[in-house]
Amino acid sequence: MVEHEFRAIELATMDDLTGLSNRRGFWTIARHTLALCRRVSRPATLLLFDLNDFKQINDTLGHMVGDRVLLDFGQELLSTFRDSDVVARLGGDEFCVLLRGATEEEARRPVNDLERRLAKHPHLSYSVGFAEYDPNRHETAEDLVDDADARMYEHKRSRRWEHWVPS
Repeated sequence: MVEHEFRAIELATMDDLTGLSNRRGFWTIARHTLALCRRVSRPATLLLFDLNDFKQINDTLGHMVGDRVLLDFGQELLSTFRDSDVVARLGGDEFCVLLRGATEEEARRPVNDLERRLAKHPHLSYSVGFAEYDPNRHETAEDLVDDADARMYEHKRSRRWEHWVPS
């Protein structure tokens, strides 16, 4: 009976495709992690990733290729970040990593490593938003995600302008 209960919890908190934490699992772990960081005065940084042009991949190459892209990206995140970091697929083509004990500056090193790792996957391009946990500004995990989301969209817009050539 206990094994069935653990299996039910796993199924409710894991993404079927990637094997990462899903949205429900992420929120549970994030709330606990941030409460711990607040209590012991430790930093944390959230990275919010959105795959660029993912809809186009699904529309032109098919959903099986799209699923492979999601799986590859999830595996690259797991290979890049620490075992103690929370890696999750929030849904669709949105992923996040919560790094406990890391400032935003410290979180940039593994993101640079991820860029190098993804060079072997020309179909994988992403935008990312960083948000360092500030207990005075982020009362909830949702507040932290909102900040990372706003910065991710800034990154996405700036990437579009990089490729824009005025006529």
